[in-house]
Amino acid sequence: RQRQMCIRDSINAEYGGTLIVSGSYDGLCRIWDTSSGQCLKTIIGDDNPPVSFVKFSPNGKYILTGALDNKIRLWNFNNSKCLKTYTGHKNEKYCIFSSFASGRWIVSGSEDNNVYIWDLQTKEVLQKLEGHSDVVIAVSCHPSENIIASGAMKNDRTVKIWKEESAP
Repeated sequence: RQRQMCIRDSINAEYGGTLIVSGSYDGLCRIWDTSSGQCLKTIIGDDNPPVSFVKFSPNGKYILTGALDNKIRLWNFNNSKCLKTYTGHKNEKYCIFSSFASGRWIVSGSEDNNVYIWDLQTKEVLQKLEGHSDVVIAVSCHPSENIIASGAMKNDRTVKIWKEESAP
């Protein structure tokens, strides 16, 4: 029996702190009211793969989810509809973090040891950052500059800082 390496649930608080989104191994995302503790909404996809990562967009209108089916999905918070699906990276076993970057890109780690950058609107993979020697489980983006931090697992154990190169 294969041991599951992903935590059971993933959570993220909305910027104002009044809502929390949780993702779970049952494939559901739930929106919770922080003051009452009540579930306000459940987001259900078509096939419900285990949700390993959730994050509110900076403006709180969208939710980014990662699932153990090699897909990242962007959901409309208000109507619970999947707006976009991002593919190209590998995510079948671990909780891989993703992030919004500068309001134009989606950034994610991957089980193929790379960092992927997608165009938020077109869903096109714009760049694959190579340099880690193990699964990239963590990414974080600077809020206003084109800087990405990525962290990889046990055979790598590094945090890399990626900056956009300036034109000469």
